[in-house]
Amino acid sequence: MLAFEKPDVEQFFRTFGIQTFAVRPDEKQLVFSTNLNGTYNLWAMDLPETFPYPLTFENQSCHELLYSQTGDYLIAIMDKDGDENGQVYAVSTRGGKVKPLRKQEGFRHDMPLLTRDGKRLYYTSNKEDQTFLKAYTY
Repeated sequence: MLAFEKPDVEQFFRTFGIQTFAVRPDEKQLVFSTNLNGTYNLWAMDLPETFPYPLTFENQSCHELLYSQTGDYLIAIMDKDGDENGQVYAVSTRGGKVKPLRKQEGFRHDMPLLTRDGKRLYYTSNKEDQTFLKAYTY
């Protein structure tokens, strides 16, 4: 008979979390921010399959995800090392490096909205006023 050690209490504090998720408009892909590999990254599942695969390797929290209308890319709001100052990035649905779209260290960007044609991005930021969020177009 095999004898096993009792589980270490540390094992019970290693939990997996999902911060946010988005479903592609045609419902063929789901992307979510999770700490499956020990740090937060974006992971995807090609539906109806439910086996997740890593999409990014930024090791940063993602607060918001938004697919383009065509489903070709995502808009992600990610902070840097937990500073809660989200920056705006574009992410390919196939993975790889994220592309900075709106980035100003020390200031937060929130609530991304894309026009149907994907040519304009609306977002809020406190980059000009620390007290209030203002709306911007990119």
